[in-house]
Amino acid sequence: MRGSNSRTHTNFVNAIYVPKTPVTVATSAFAAPILVPLRLQSAVAAMDQTVECSVIDGRTNMSKLVSSLSNNFVFLVMVATVNYICGVAYFLLPCVFLPCYLRILYIFVSKTSYRSLQCYQIMIQIGIVQCVIATSYAIGGICSIMDADVAEIGSYAMRVLAGCLRAETGFSFILAFDRLRVVMKSNISDNVPKVKYFLWGKKAKLLFKVFMVMVWAYGITHSTLLFTPLARLNYMYDALSDKYDYSMPHSFLVQEIGAVYSWVLSCVTFLMYVAIAMSVMWQQRSNIGSSSSQSWIIVQAGIRFACDLTIALTFHLGPIILPPMMWLNIFVGLGYIFNNTILPPTLFIVLNKTLRKEVLYKTGAVQVHTSVTRNNMERLARNW
Repeated sequence: MRGSNSRTHTNFVNAIYVPKTPVTVATSAFAAPILVPLRLQSAVAAMDQTVECSVIDGRTNMSKLVSSLSNNFVFLVMVATVNYICGVAYFLLPCVFLPCYLRILYIFVSKTSYRSLQCYQIMIQIGIVQCVIATSYAIGGICSIMDADVAEIGSYAMRVLAGCLRAETGFSFILAFDRLRVVMKSNISDNVPKVKYFLWGKKAKLLFKVFMVMVWAYGITHSTLLFTPLARLNYMYDALSDKYDYSMPHSFLVQEIGAVYSWVLSCVTFLMYVAIAMSVMWQQRSNIGSSSSQSWIIVQAGIRFACDLTIALTFHLGPIILPPMMWLNIFVGLGYIFNNTILPPTLFIVLNKTLRKEVLYKTGAVQVHTSVTRNNMERLARNW
């Protein structure tokens, strides 16, 4: 759901207002090796750009020099330290949670009982996209730790990530449509056979496949354009965020199309989940279907969209409502890592008892007796 607002993509040093005083910091090269670690020397060197030289009667104004050092040195050291810690978090969080997610995807792909169902086919593709997103953030974290975008590898990762975020939004829409289709099946009368045939007939599977191809096509096209001279997206390693290069002729257009695409699909997806919730409430009131299985739909939808909506609103409205601050980029970045790397496998394991046993226990170590028929898998599909 990342979109068009680029005001959050600012350098940490410029993101917070620092009063400029007419003083020079000629001592930065002398102070850096003594007062701060090597990683923070770049922060100390940045002070040369924020203060100026003031010479009165041929003498340096030492009182202003001391004042500038006290006002700016601690701030710049703090910024460099926070940048370093967040870079480590960007790298470690995907490394910790990605293996569990890959284990879940392996189970989905390797077992016919999972991959034969359409909802799990969609979730496999969502999982692949989210794993690429996690890897891209890990690469960005390495660049922030090194304090350099070596060979532009961080920028390359962010361009791939931009297309993956659009694809993840599209697949979330398809999955919501599939859930709505399953939940609404018992609510639609047999007197409207055309609707039932369209939603559950052979053409329905073809329709979903067309949707999937379109989502992949747009995501790949979006990323590919960012590697061409038409548009460009760069990684700001000192701000832990990406930024479109508006010197390229069509960067703004690509950004705006992506924003409209993400917001429209996200709004439609949200409306679908509202319809799902209303359908579940009506079925529970009418004693139709299994309320215990259907209740997971509301839980999952509420958790995922609460996180998605919080991050999206912070990204788009944060720079408008709040004053510029470095914590905005940190919250958005860590929020996307949480929403795409930590939350999905956690919900899979917590909400699905059968899958939890398959993920946590290896064959032979703990004997798990599970009779998974196609009917049981249809019930599990409603849980996700």
